[in-house]
Amino acid sequence: TKQDLFVKNPDGSNFVGPVWPGPSVFPDFTLTRARDWWGTLYKDFVHMGAAGFWNDMNEPSVFERADKTMPLDTVHRLDDGTTLDHRAIHNVFGMENARATYEGLRKLQGDERPFVLTRAAYSGSQRYAATWTGDNSATWNHISMSTPMLLSMGLSGYALVGDDIGGFASSPPPDLLTRWYELGVFNPIY
Repeated sequence: TKQDLFVKNPDGSNFVGPVWPGPSVFPDFTLTRARDWWGTLYKDFVHMGAAGFWNDMNEPSVFERADKTMPLDTVHRLDDGTTLDHRAIHNVFGMENARATYEGLRKLQGDERPFVLTRAAYSGSQRYAATWTGDNSATWNHISMSTPMLLSMGLSGYALVGDDIGGFASSPPPDLLTRWYELGVFNPIY
């Protein structure tokens, strides 16, 4: 709060939205100073030996809203003093979150390449993080969609991708899980 790093409501107050831990504020990753601050938060984890980090729900996801994101008139600030509403930044938000994590880890880990996994992506996100196909279901339909999705992402320049082997939602029957293991061994991220 002292550094004025959070996304704002149109009236200038901090935007607060409900997420897993309860009411939460969101760093304004369009600001360099917010990304720099975010990157420092990994220090203790890096010193404990954590080798990779997963930025989840960074679309950003906001509960109790029909569209599951920030109101479209939420304000994001840019380094040059201009502002853009969430309508313009929504798809960029996750990439800038991944960028903040990646750049922070570069400073903390020296020459070691950071491993960042991001749920949200935008054109250019592959510079900062790997991704996966999202919260898929343990169904034959979702396994059949996984390979075309991963190949399409690779053709689009996002090669370090994977999916939830076996599915995220529900439990697969043994034959589906076996098939997903057999297919998953060929995914860039297993």
